[in-house]
Order: sequence, then structure tokens, then C-alpha cells
Amino acid sequence: MKKVEVPDTIKELIEFLKSNNIVIKVMAQEYWDGFFQLKSHVKSSITKQLNKVTGEQLAVVLSEYASEGFNSKVPVYQEEFCIWAEADVDKDGFIFDLEEFISENENLTQPTLDDFYDHQDIPQDSDEAIGIVSCTNEKYGCGFSEGEDDISWHEPRYVNHADLTFLFYK
Repeated sequence: MKKVEVPDTIKELIEFLKSNNIVIKVMAQEYWDGFFQLKSHVKSSITKQLNKVTGEQLAVVLSEYASEGFNSKVPVYQEEFCIWAEADVDKDGFIFDLEEFISENENLTQPTLDDFYDHQDIPQDSDEAIGIVSCTNEKYGCGFSEGEDDISWHEPRYVNHADLTFLFYK
């Protein structure tokens, strides 16, 4: 499959989707600052660069944040990490959602996909965000970036940013 560019307006996008064999994927990610532990505990060039939590700060983590999945024998780090979700979007359901959006927003002269995003009540949580459309083949993970799943336990402190993206393939 090859990523394709889609028309700007929703009306043109709907016609494009109806007349082409397009696969739609949705990707959501939240980049957090917080504490985490890695699935693989082997020292590497990556772990040497991470901010390892020790001393009083580790005592605070252990007393306040240790929860299910926490392993007291494994190092704790504090850095930015990504909680992500991705899925295949049901094309017919997506077209229905776009058509419904157009009918509910007749005041917009040339509504775009950005307008559609802006009018959605998109949750910050990535697993909930992909649920704004009908999906299958959901995948979830937590790692240093989207698609990586190398963190076993995490305690988010604050979100740096969150995104939701639709990708189109032919």
C-alpha cells in the first residue's frame, strides 16, 4: 500500500473515497512526561542516556505512584514517552460520519477534514480518540515514540501534546 494525498474539501473527499479502493488508518498518540520502566532491562546506549530516578525521588515514586505492573527490582526513568493507538477505519462508516458532519454544518461553505477534526469531541486518551470512528484491528502501545511498545509500566505526570491523524492508502 502506498500513502495517498486526499482532496481538501469533505465533499471531494467523500467522492474520492467512494470511487477509489482506499484503506483508511487512524493514529492517535499522547506524548507525556512522567515515570516509566522498560520491558527489557538490559543496559544499552539508550538506557545510559535516560534520566534514571534515584534517592528521594525514587522513594516518592515507590510510595505514591507504584501501581499494577510496577517492578521494584527494575530501574525507574523519568522522560517523555508516547502512549499510542492505531486502527483500520471502516470506510463506509467514515463516509457516513463525513456526510453527517456536512448536513449538520451547512453554514460551512467548503468544509475540510480539519473542520471535521475541530468539531469532534476528541478525547485526549489515544485508545478513546480512535473510537470517534468505527475501527477494527486496533493496536495499542507505550514507548519512546509511536509504534514502539517497550515500556512495561508508566505513570504519566503531564501531557506534552496529543494528536489524532487519519492516513489514506491505496
